Amino acid sequence: MEGFSLAVLAGGRSQRFGSNKALAEIRGQTILARVLAAGRELADEVFVVTNTPEAYPDLGLPLVPDVRAGGGSLRGLHTALASAHNTWVLCLACDMPFVRPQLLAHLCEQAQGTPAPMGGVVPRHAEGHEPFCAVYHRERCLPHLDALLDADIYKVIALYERVAMAFVDEPELRRHDPALVSFFNVNTPADLVTAATLAERLDG
Repeated sequence: MEGFSLAVLAGGRSQRFGSNKALAEIRGQTILARVLAAGRELADEVFVVTNTPEAYPDLGLPLVPDVRAGGGSLRGLHTALASAHNTWVLCLACDMPFVRPQLLAHLCEQAQGTPAPMGGVVPRHAEGHEPFCAVYHRERCLPHLDALLDADIYKVIALYERVAMAFVDEPELRRHDPALVSFFNVNTPADLVTAATLAERLDG
């Protein structure tokens, strides 16, 4: 799609995993590569947000360090929007090996039809929001992200309290991803084992 940037956030410290989970492999493919494959056809700009560019010497994509210090995941979101050149930015976490391209396409299509002053399109289900499998409007969100970081407020939900979002709820999400596997995160070695089992079924 024209007018979309894809930003994959790979700036976390992977403390629970014990090593860089973006580079963990499932069926011979890194999780980062799987995430990129799911979203890159939807964007005409693709980059990875990371403070350890040396970990990805052969990726062949722009590697963008955090613009500001402090702020955790909100800092990563701020960097993604500040670094993008397009109006709409599809932001994906680097630890979602089963994110479905058809779900991402739906989110992007929803964004294109979202009127001002909506700041983005965010999945929402029984377990909460999915802020790092979402689409954000760069100009509408970036000033608020700056203000939150200035105020030492680091919860992404705080952005949603300042900018109206279009939430995509579970029934609609399941039309594009029946089992909601898109939101499966690999946070621990045990999760990676589970992912390997899931991949045998989902990858065909």
